[in-house]
Amino acid sequence: MFSGCLEGNIDTIRLAVDYGASESIILLGRVLRYFWNKALPKSNDVPTFKFLLELGTRVDDPDVHLKQLKVLMECLCKRHNWALLSLFLHAGLGSQVMQRSKKELPIALISLIKQEAPLRLVGLLIDHGADLNYVQSGTKSSTVTPLSTSIMVDSKTNFEYLLGRGANIHGQDLSHPSKVATHIPIFAAARVAIERGPKWINLRLVKRADINHCTPILEKRRWGPLWGSWVHLGNWEDPSPLEYYNRTPLFVYLDSINTWEPNQIPSPVKALNYLSSKGALLRHLEVPGAVQGGFKRLERSETEMLLRKWGASSLASPEFFTCNQWLLEHGAGGPRMGTLYRRGIPSLPVARSDGWARFLRLYLGGPDSDPRERSARNRLLGSEIECRERKFVQDIWQNGSVPESTTLTIDCLIASGANINSDSNLEIFIRLCEKHCSEAFSRTYNERFQERRFSFIGFLVTKGADPMMKGGPAQKSALQMLEELKNSKRSRRHKNEGPVEVVFDFATMLAKERIVYLERNQPIGVAA
Repeated sequence: MFSGCLEGNIDTIRLAVDYGASESIILLGRVLRYFWNKALPKSNDVPTFKFLLELGTRVDDPDVHLKQLKVLMECLCKRHNWALLSLFLHAGLGSQVMQRSKKELPIALISLIKQEAPLRLVGLLIDHGADLNYVQSGTKSSTVTPLSTSIMVDSKTNFEYLLGRGANIHGQDLSHPSKVATHIPIFAAARVAIERGPKWINLRLVKRADINHCTPILEKRRWGPLWGSWVHLGNWEDPSPLEYYNRTPLFVYLDSINTWEPNQIPSPVKALNYLSSKGALLRHLEVPGAVQGGFKRLERSETEMLLRKWGASSLASPEFFTCNQWLLEHGAGGPRMGTLYRRGIPSLPVARSDGWARFLRLYLGGPDSDPRERSARNRLLGSEIECRERKFVQDIWQNGSVPESTTLTIDCLIASGANINSDSNLEIFIRLCEKHCSEAFSRTYNERFQERRFSFIGFLVTKGADPMMKGGPAQKSALQMLEELKNSKRSRRHKNEGPVEVVFDFATMLAKERIVYLERNQPIGVAA
């Protein structure tokens, strides 16, 4: 029977059936079972296929495994086997497939649409029960439906036909987030807009699709090698739960941009203006249904997501900067945007740091009278101070000076009204002083190294930090800690007097720097 099907020999098949062979199952050896259509479609022998159908072959036989049924449908959906698929469906076997598995015919429908099959074949599958709104999970956690597939392959004929047969123009939300939400037709249209222009979005809007449809999308995790293994490089605080955020088609369009070269057609900013003119909003007016499973919801603006994807150095690109400027002007900055840089941005070349400086000034603006905004800027300044300390010392050690890009964010935050002497920032300043004082004589350091270690505290004083303000558990100022350290080490006659002299000189320098700062900046801000 297997040989007859493989070679397309009708006489051999007839003889095998006369001797009791099943017209639906091929027995090969004692264990393996091969469904006859697994081999037959490769030969594309239409007469033999038709003969087997006349014999009464079935696919609802309990001996036919679902995996074999899946392989059968994959073979029949190949372009060179469409004639066999037509015979298969006309023989009524499509209903038998639906009885065994509800998803095989919809998957076959999506496969045919991808290959731009004739409408008669698409219609046959629908007539036999293929679900027009079936959501198929694809590679890389992407999801598609027959309607969104027609958009992805740019097939307006199939799109109109599926709508006429009852496909849902709005799509359906899933109970779990997806990485690429192309199962919603308007999201699929937004994703292909970067390559094909706004024609699909226009068509969706004509059909009354919601351009502000909101759906959960998975956070893209970054993975990388570390110490011989692969570790998650995304959320350091809690990497275990999968994270998601609610997004609209406008964000999907932004996420689909793969280059920021000038003279793009269409220009990203022009595309954003077009979407805005059609009613696209950055605010999420609707809330998707409940998300099931162990997912953690994130709140991030479009600006923050672009910076996470492309990095602060991309702000040197005029197109990228203009796009972010448009988003900020339309309210996409969000109060949490700055928290992305709680560990600080990397040091950038001077040519690229200019873009980050312009962006920060645009985002932060001038001093704000809102207490919540001032408090947020103070917290961000404290986080930036903590993460910049090591880089500051490293730059001095390697280059002898600190590039402007290293302290750029601190400068911009202070210029925007962040108070370096707020309660929270004073605690950070005192903690840094305690750290350096406790480590100053833990090992034998030379004077040059000690001077570089204390230089960051001196830098903060030049920016307005008050070394005479008291804080910490002991309620001591930075100058008091330095004086106590100097006196205690001298009384013990430490074998290396160099660091002691450095501490003494540094304490004197702090006092002088404070006087200079007060003379230049009167009146000095008080603790917030």
